[in-house]
Parts: sequence; C-alpha cells; structure tokens
Amino acid sequence: MRAACRAARVAFCARVRGPYRRSRRTRGALSPVARARCARPVPRMAEGTGLKEHGARARIDVSDGLVADAGHLAAASGVGFAIEPDRVPVHPAAEVVEEALVSGEEYELLVALPAGEGAALADAFRGQFDLALTLVGTAEREPGVRVLRAGKPLRLPPAFAHFGA
Repeated sequence: MRAACRAARVAFCARVRGPYRRSRRTRGALSPVARARCARPVPRMAEGTGLKEHGARARIDVSDGLVADAGHLAAASGVGFAIEPDRVPVHPAAEVVEEALVSGEEYELLVALPAGEGAALADAFRGQFDLALTLVGTAEREPGVRVLRAGKPLRLPPAFAHFGA
C-alpha cells in the first residue's frame, strides 16, 4: 500500500456516504433508519472491492472515527491527509460537526484515489452502487492528518479511546 499511495502523489480521500453519521450530541431523536444503521451496520464489502477495481489506491473502514482512521490509512501509506470538515457528510441531527469527525461506528469507507480521477470514479461508483463518493480532503507528503477550515487548523474534541488512554 505504501508504494501505491506514494505513486499517486496527490490523491484525494473520499468517504462513501450512507444515511447516517453520528455525533455525541444530536438534535432531537434519530430516525429509525439511523438507529438501524448504528445497531446493525452493513459492511461495505462489495463497495470496497468495487473501489479497488475502479482504481482506489488504499481503503479503510471508518469505525474509529474519520480522523483516527485517516491517520491509520496515512501511516500505512506513508502519506498525510488534509481533511476539510465542511465537505464531510454529517447526519442532519448532529449538532457539532467537529465531534462527528472524531466519533466512531460510522462503518463507512475512506479511500485514496489517484489524482484527477475522482470525478470519473465517483460517477462509476454511483452507477454501480447507488451511493455517493464524497471528496473530503487531499493526500499530502507531510505525514499525519490535519483538519483545516479555510486553511487554518481546526481544534477537535478528544476522540474515543478504546482502552481509556
């Protein structure tokens, strides 16, 4: 995976958008569809394979939060990612977008695509799976994950820690 992402140099990462993304704080009750997605997530196996067949350089399921899993993908690939939070699809009930970026259990996909091929791949993906592929950021040479709003680093709330760390 490391060589493939480096070869792309400037790929972008995108997220398969389903009908649900949670935040720790929400406005009102979640819809039955949103509750069902949380209680019984559907793995995006066919979609992940389809993305690979359409040229995705690397992919990961987002279960530990978008920022944390982008960090895993970046570390394994030898690149960094800059995420634009206002591009990330968030459930309308979420009150705080920043919390949605670090929450977990989305069970969606984050992929790195070859530079310049995102629009064509997104169209093919939508045609095959009837799901949107949303540009949420870019791959960079500098390691790590940066979350930027209007070019400035965004301060995020603490992410969920599995082992209390």
